[in-house]
This record gives sequence, structure tokens and C-alpha cells, in this order.
Amino acid sequence: MAFNLFLFLGTTINQPNLCPSTTWYTNAITFANSSTVGTYVYGVFVSINNTVYVANPQTNKVVVWYEGSINPDKILSGSLSSPADLFATPLGDIYVDNGYNNHRVDKFSFNSNISTSIMTVPSGCTGVFVDISNTLYCSAFTSHQVVKKWLNDNVLTSTIVAGTGTAGSTATTLNAPVGIFVDTKINLYVADSVNNRIQMFPVEQLTGITLAGASAPGTITLNQPNGVTLDGNGYLFIADCYNHRIIGSGPYGFRCLFGCTTVAGSAPSQLYYPGTLRFDSYGNLFVADRSNSRVQKFILASNSCSISYNQPTFCFNALWYSNASTFAPSTTIGTLP
Repeated sequence: MAFNLFLFLGTTINQPNLCPSTTWYTNAITFANSSTVGTYVYGVFVSINNTVYVANPQTNKVVVWYEGSINPDKILSGSLSSPADLFATPLGDIYVDNGYNNHRVDKFSFNSNISTSIMTVPSGCTGVFVDISNTLYCSAFTSHQVVKKWLNDNVLTSTIVAGTGTAGSTATTLNAPVGIFVDTKINLYVADSVNNRIQMFPVEQLTGITLAGASAPGTITLNQPNGVTLDGNGYLFIADCYNHRIIGSGPYGFRCLFGCTTVAGSAPSQLYYPGTLRFDSYGNLFVADRSNSRVQKFILASNSCSISYNQPTFCFNALWYSNASTFAPSTTIGTLP
């Protein structure tokens, strides 16, 4: 059922269609602070119906806000231990990292307050994702690998989909992977933090391609990227953690969106070691601002794709007269030297 629904929807996560000229207000609003989400919050998720989920690593709980709510609507308690990241499917099932001490990912079924173990993992999951084929992924930070499990299987064991389990900087290795994203073609994107790069592993391939950072020509310099997501056009958005900024890409390359002075701070326009980042369905961007112990919401300001010059629509059999008329003589516009 989940597999068919995800294929029908075409996605399990918000990927708004953004124009190259899209802008956001640079002063964010604080969606939640440490009194609600705890200190050093890392995991924030926004579902396709704009329900916001945050993993509180201090209280070991999942905090839930329905769309439009200011205060939490639900707090889920399970046998969690310092949860880092989480993911909620369109069906309302919540998958939460429980790997730090318990070496597993737990699941809260829709409308359930009880969690169950769903996948064993080698270490804590700094990235959790469910793709359209109903496959669950965990970015195992200290094990330098990404593992997965098809959720239609009853077994708990996971298999390696990226990395070897040993830290490295080659195309087949990772070093402290953090955020992950899986597109509709089942390509895996990894924020390979210590290698200062974003890696893309094509479906069923263990050799990654560097899309940003490190030695990738024509991209951008990154400093321990933590979060990665894609918009509806397949462009990257990156939480460049140790530069305290958010980077976006588009048809004209990379640009800085927020925190562009690269100076850490607690002002509305600043970030302090940003972790995960997620879009809502409107194009607003939620960021886990870790060392400020808050979740920031950057509001979409403009997503107009209009252009400033005329682009007439021509029929396939359009004709022009071969004899042109003079619009302005040389006495008016001059001649070339």
C-alpha cells in the first residue's frame, strides 16, 4: 500500500518548484526554541501536509506541530536515546533515529504513541530517509556508511548502499556522513561532512560522484556540510555547517541564501552550525540551528519566474516580410566606427 501511494504521489517529501530568481526573507522567524526542542537540536522534518516534526535529543521525544499551530499538538515518547534525525511518510508513519545507544531505527505508526524497532543500524543515524520505493535509509555517522532496508520485508537487518565502513575520501568511501536525500530515480545524495563535499550515488552504484565541494570544479567550497535536500527541479540546497550558512544551486550555479557573512551568531539573519534543512509545500525553508538550539523558518519572499524581455509565442507556420522598414536612421542612432 505504501509503495503504491508513494509512486502515485511521486514523492515522499516536499520538493517545491523554485525559479532561479527565487528569494526568501533573510531574517528568519524562530519556529521553536530550546524550551520545546531541547539543546543542540539536529533533526527537523516537514511532511507533505506541512506537519512539522522535531527530534528532541534532550528529552528523547518527538515533538509534532500540525500546519498553522504555534504550540506543539503532540509529543511522542518511546524508548529513544539521543535521537538525531527523523522522517515522516505521507501515510503519517514516523521513523526516528535510535542508533546512538540502541543501534536501531524506530517507527511510530500513524496515530500511535508506541514505537517499535524497524531496522538495525551500525551506529547513530544523522540522516534518515524513506524513498518512493518504501525503502528506509540511515546515514551512520561514526560507521562512515549509509545503510538501507526495504520496509516491506519483515527482517530488521540493513545492507550497505554507500561507503565501506572505513573512513576515506575516495569515490567509494565516506567520512562522517550526515544528511541524506533520495530522489525519485533512487539516486542517493550524501553530505559527506569531513570530506567537505556532497556525493551522489547513482541507483545501485557504490561509486559516488562529487556534486559540490572538495575538488569538484566549478562548484563551491564547503566546510563540513550537514544537510542536503533537492527542490522540484533537482537543484541542491545545502546546510554548510561550519560556514554557518545555507547554499542553494540553480541553472546559473551556486549562491549563498542565508548566513552569507559566514560568521556564527544568534540574530534572525544568522545561523550557528546549521544541521538539517527541509522545505514545506510553499517553499519556506526550515533549518535546525544546532548551536542556537532552535528551529528557524525562512519565509519565501518571491518565486516569480517572469523575465524582463518579450518572448512572443509563434505558430509553426509564422512568416516575416522579407523587406524590412527602417525604424530609426543613422542620423538618430549613429554608425559603428
